[in-house]
Amino acid sequence: MAGQPVGYVRVSAFDQNTDRQLARIQVDRTFTDQASGKDVQRVQLAKMMQFIRVGDTVVVHSMDRLARNLDDRCRIVLSLTKRGVYQVYKRTPFFYGRRFSDGKFNVIRYGRLRRI
Repeated sequence: MAGQPVGYVRVSAFDQNTDRQLARIQVDRTFTDQASGKDVQRVQLAKMMQFIRVGDTVVVHSMDRLARNLDDRCRIVLSLTKRGVYQVYKRTPFFYGRRFSDGKFNVIRYGRLRRI
C-alpha cells in the first residue's frame, strides 16, 4: 500500500503567509507551525512526526522550514528516513520531484551548498 503525501509548513511570524509554501501541491494533510526555526519543539511538527507512517511522503517548501540549525535538521530528516518516510523539498532544485530515503547525505550536501 502506497503512503500518503503529508505537508509541513512553518513561518516565523504570525503575519507571514503560509499559502505559498505548498502552493499547487496536493497533500492529504498539512501541519502548520507559526514559530521560529531555532526551536525544534514545535506543536505541529511533533503532531506530524506522530501522524506519519512508513511509505508516507513529507512535502516541505525547503529544508530550512524543518529547522534552521543543520544538526537539528539532520536529526529530523534522519528520524524520517529511519521510519521509512520519504521527503520532497519544493524549493531545493536537486531534491524537488524526487522522494529521498537517504536523508543524512542529502541534508549534509544541502547544508554545505547553503554555506557557499
